Amino acid sequence: MYIDDVTPTANTLRPATQDNYKLVACWTSNGFSQTTAGNEFTNKCSGGNAESAPGTKSSSMTGSGQAFGLTEDEEEAQANFETILNLSNADDGNVHFVKIVRPAVDGLPAVWREAKAWISDYSETGDDIAPLTFDATWTVTGRVFTSPLVVTP
Repeated sequence: MYIDDVTPTANTLRPATQDNYKLVACWTSNGFSQTTAGNEFTNKCSGGNAESAPGTKSSSMTGSGQAFGLTEDEEEAQANFETILNLSNADDGNVHFVKIVRPAVDGLPAVWREAKAWISDYSETGDDIAPLTFDATWTVTGRVFTSPLVVTP
């Protein structure tokens, strides 16, 4: 998971440069979800049958990670979960650019999703003799940009 919390999000669809993105988590699991609401209607031509058309889209990105093998004063520990918690705590709406990436593996191309989003849910769990785990959900505001899918033989 990469976050750009430097580039202003107002009136910007996506960052002009990737330079401000910083790695904040190497997830154990991440996900992307998008739904489209249906707009139902009837008219004199529909014979009383409901018709529908696609309406607004809503998207979210999720991630689960572990803060293991790190001491509290190490920079990586700060990058992993403190940044995410700080953005979740922010009073300014915490809208920022976020990108999830699945690296290229076994000849399959890298896949990424990028959007403006805000953290709508954050949780941590610290079980006995287990690494601290954290989960976060980003609610996307606006369009989602995707990687070009290029499959090479």
